[in-house]
Parts: sequence; structure tokens; C-alpha cells
Amino acid sequence: MSDLYYNNSPIDNLLGSPLIKSREEALAESLIQNKASSINENKNTNNQSFEEVFEQTKGCHNLIPINCQNPSDVLDKANQGVQKQIESSLENILNASKPGYRKKLPYMGENGEFTDETPGPLQRTNWQFDLGITAGGKGFKLANGEYTRDGRFKFDAEGKPVTVDTEIPLQICYEEGAPKDWSLKSLKIDFQGKVYDKLNGKLLGKIENDLGKNSRILQSYLERSNVNLPLEFMGLQQKLRLIDLNNNVFTTGAKLDGESLQNLTRLF
Repeated sequence: MSDLYYNNSPIDNLLGSPLIKSREEALAESLIQNKASSINENKNTNNQSFEEVFEQTKGCHNLIPINCQNPSDVLDKANQGVQKQIESSLENILNASKPGYRKKLPYMGENGEFTDETPGPLQRTNWQFDLGITAGGKGFKLANGEYTRDGRFKFDAEGKPVTVDTEIPLQICYEEGAPKDWSLKSLKIDFQGKVYDKLNGKLLGKIENDLGKNSRILQSYLERSNVNLPLEFMGLQQKLRLIDLNNNVFTTGAKLDGESLQNLTRLF
């Protein structure tokens, strides 16, 4: 049975477990190119038509308060929240195949954007330095001080574990003090991140990590993202339709408003 993330060919130590582009990711890239870029184009086109309509009905009348506002500003304000949700959905779809990715929520708090911290499902792989986390926690500590739940690691030219995509070293407390070349060893990694040489059972070091309560590290597993692609695509389509609806409502309202003013002036 083919694996979600990897080809069935042997994996080289210096390559680690590179992510294979999935059908969903390719679909997401196509959608982003075709749909996301059209949002601003539609917005600009509709705003231009608003200006043309309102050019005929300048002024402020107590029966037509919308004329007292810039129609472009009104539409931008109406679409601002929806645009934020669209951006979050596009980011989620694009990263749906990235291990350990947390779904972005379209809400803003005091400390920035909210994320869904629900752990993703675990997927078994055939690489000894793929590491999955069963529950909560920040994840694996890197040499730059950051943490990641993307447990894909490979060996660099010196035989030290680094991240697959950015090649940042994994922070490890080596048992013998100085970092050692692990690239040719058969390794066993326990639930707490201790690394052993399978050949002789010798403790080589411990991977620094931040694990939540009752959380464990599983060797040769990866945590998938917690994005539900069908629901994300469905929600994105609804948000795109809402943008079109807002544009149509304001366009129709502007035309009706102009017609009402013309009918009103005929009475005087």
C-alpha cells in the first residue's frame, strides 16, 4: 500500500523523508492561482462601477444616507472580515499536507491569530528519524530556539539531524558531550526522545522537546495536519460566494438609490 507522504523507493540518509506533493496540494495551488487573484480583480471592477453610478447621484439627502459615504469604503468594510477568512482558508489548504501544521482560525486576539491546537492524526512511515507526537505540547526544540511539530528530519553532511525543509539542526543533549555522526547508525528513539544505538543499546543523547501531559514521541511516525480539506474547500467556496453577494448587493443598491433620487426630484 502506498504511503501518504513518501515514495516506496529507498530513502537516503541525506535526504530524510521529503514530502511528496499530494493531489490535494496541487488542487490547492491551482485554486489559489485561479480564485484568490480574482478577488481583487472583481473588487476593483465592482468599485469602479460604484463610482460611475454615484457620480450621477452626488450629494447628501436625508432619505438616501448611503450617498454620504464613499461606496468603496463601505464595500471594503463589509468585505474585510470575509477577506480575512478567505486568507485563513487558503493558508490552511496550502499547508494541509504539511506534517504538524495547525489549522488557522479566521479570528484575531490580543496576541494575534488563533490556531486550532487539536493534534492531527498519526501516519506511520519507513524512516527512522520521522518523529510524531501523540498529544499536546510545542514539539521538538531546534537549534535556533524555536519549536516544531513537523517531525521530518534528515542528516546533514556531518551526520547530525536537521529539519528536512529548512535544514535547521535539531537541539540534542549528546551523552558523550560532543555531537557525533549518527547517519550510519541504526537508531531507537523512545517515548521521551532518548536516542539509543540499536546495535549495542548505548544511550547516545536526548532530543530536547516540549511535550504536553500524557504526550509521547513515536519513532517512524508523523503527525498529519489537522486540516479537514473537504470542509475547508466547502467553507472557502461559501466565503467566495459571500464576496460576490456583497458586491452584487452594493451594486444593486447603488443603482436603486440613483433611480430613487431621480424619481424624487421629479416631484419638485
